[in-house]
Order: sequence, then C-alpha cells, then structure tokens
Amino acid sequence: MGISDDSLGCIAVNPSLPLLSMSKGNGVTINVPIEPSQYADSIIFDYKFIPLETTKKNLISRIEKIFVDSTYFFIFDHDNNILFRFGQDGKFLGQIGHIGFGSDEYTEIWNAAIDKKRKEICLLDLSGRKLLYYNYNGSFIRTEPMYYLFTSIEFCDETLILHTGSSYNIKTPLVDYYQLIVSERNQKPLFKGFPITSESRYNTTYGTQKSLLKVDNEVLYYSLFSDTIWQIDKSSCKVKFVLNFPERGILFNQQEIEKMSDELYRQKTNGVDCFRGKYVFTRKFACFSIMTKKNIECQLIYSTKSERIRYGLIEVPKNSNRLGDYLQPGDFDHVYNDSTFIKVLQPSHIKSEANSFGNNNMNQVSQRDKDFANSLKDDGNPVLMLIQLSDF
Repeated sequence: MGISDDSLGCIAVNPSLPLLSMSKGNGVTINVPIEPSQYADSIIFDYKFIPLETTKKNLISRIEKIFVDSTYFFIFDHDNNILFRFGQDGKFLGQIGHIGFGSDEYTEIWNAAIDKKRKEICLLDLSGRKLLYYNYNGSFIRTEPMYYLFTSIEFCDETLILHTGSSYNIKTPLVDYYQLIVSERNQKPLFKGFPITSESRYNTTYGTQKSLLKVDNEVLYYSLFSDTIWQIDKSSCKVKFVLNFPERGILFNQQEIEKMSDELYRQKTNGVDCFRGKYVFTRKFACFSIMTKKNIECQLIYSTKSERIRYGLIEVPKNSNRLGDYLQPGDFDHVYNDSTFIKVLQPSHIKSEANSFGNNNMNQVSQRDKDFANSLKDDGNPVLMLIQLSDF
C-alpha cells in the first residue's frame, strides 16, 4: 500500500500500522502544592548575557525556538518567517533559506528542527507541503515532499517524530485521527499514537506550541488535555513527568477528552490550578508554568537530584547586586545545555529594570551589569540570558 502527496511521489506503507506501546516506565510524579509560596533567596547560581547583534538584515520579532549546537545559535523567528544563525558571542552570521517558489526556497516556515547527528537544519514548509534541508552554514542540501500533514518534527536517531495534531489527513487514512507518528527518514510511518475523535477535532481550537520538545537525544511529547509528559522513542512512549494536583485530581477523563470542545475546556480550567504545556528541562532541573486558580502564572522548579520542588513567586533577595535576580529568572524559555536555561529578554525590559532601582538600589548593582544595561539600545534585538540554577 502507498501514500502520496498527489504530485511528488509515493512511499510504501504497512497497511496494518501498529500503535505506539504505552508505558509508565520510571516516570516521575511531581505533587503540585495547593498554594504557591514566596522565596526571598536567589535561585540563580550564575548567569551570562548574550545580546544578539542587530542589523537591517536580522531584525527579530518573536523568538519561537532556539537551537544550540557547535558554535551556533539558530533562532527561529516565526512572525518574520526566518531562521537566523548567530555565533555564540551573539554575532549575526546569516539566515537559513529564503522565501520563494524554487526547490531550495520556502513559502512559510511553520516549524523547524535540528539534526545534530548529521549537522543539518530542517525547515517545515507547511504551505509548500515540503521539508527543506540545509547544512549549518546555510547551504541547501535537498527538498523532500510532505506525504501527509504534520505541524512539528524532531529527529530521533534514524527516525522522525511527527506531530500531526488535528491535521486533516483524509487522503492518508492510516495516519488520520492520530496525533503522533514515528516514521522512517523518508516519512514512511512505523507507528502511530494518541488518537483523537472527529468531535474533538471539529470543536477544539486550543493547542500548545510545545507539543514536541527535544533535549539532548530525548524527544518529549505533551498533549494539551493531560498532566503527563511522555518520552518518545522508536516504538514506544514512556511517562517522563506527571504533574499531580491533589486538590483537583485528574482534570479531564477519557470521555471528556473524546468529546472535547473549546467550551468544555474553558469550563473545566476555570478557577482551578492547571498546566497548559509550557515547560523546559535540563538534566538537573525541570521547570513548569502553572496557571493558578487565581489566574496567576507561577513557576514550579523540580530538582532531579534532590527531588525537591520550588513553587511560587520568587522575590528579589535583599541587598542583591545582581541584575539577573531582578529579571524574573524562574520563567525560562529554552535550554542551552545540560545545566543551563535560556531566557529571552528585550533590551527595553533590561534597561527598565536597571533604572527602576532608584539611586540607592542602583548603587548595589554590580558595575558589570550596570555598564551592560546602559550599553543596550531600546530597539535592538533580544538578549539571551544564560542561567545556571543553584542546587536546592
């Protein structure tokens, strides 16, 4: 049996496509406290600012993804439809691909992924129904058609992890109504998982930007209507983290998930603590954003070493002379390496925080941070703050 994109070829598919096996494995259950706390001590061990160079060719609107490998930062600006390449000193080095209708050009970057094993960048052009591959220097390698629709892609050894979400794959019924596909490199499906119903597909518009998240060689998957994060490999998915809310229990039962609608989602998440899929983790720490019943976003940080958590609002330590302590450091955006998070900051925000201390407090800020804040331009590109956390 084969599936085709109607114009660009066909690949053979096993007509009895197996399901991903589901396992609790050695997953970690994290008990979310009923009420958040306030912490007056710093969670930061060390930090570093990397301002991204600003030129007329690389004005950044909104950073959706950051890929780090070798000596590069690859910055995906979804709003401007561009993937930029920077050195690890923040120097602008160029962009990956260009808009157009050629075989080596894209119409819209819907998503992107990095294959560290082959040192390749993949751009997902959903409008053009194709994948475009480039090397780290931005040289075009090849184009591959999309044989069915998916909105996110990650590399896992010699397989692809594809998130289809609620995509309409009517012409490829083997993968239609399944949110996750594990495939060969040529997109030939090997396994499918996380089914949806036609009712939930038509009546739900909610989603999450981080359905797939890759850290090192682990690919994680999150489905919006659960409190579980799964680790996906070639043929199975294992529980990585479970957020347990003792006060409310499970938010949606299976019947509600199958009949999900925007109205039901709003009704069930109103006035309760809930997790909506914003998370990052390193080998040492996992950070989750929790929306509380009072509609306040709080950070839950879990230490994989001590199994302790910090949950709540972080105050600035008394007499701190570090600008980093004042920049809401608990809300992380991306991962730099095994032990370091990345927070994306606007220059105007950094300068505003620095200037809001007043004369007395401003004298407490280190000269290094003071000089750095004063050197920024309000309309410049974002600044990457690399953060190492203290053990707790």
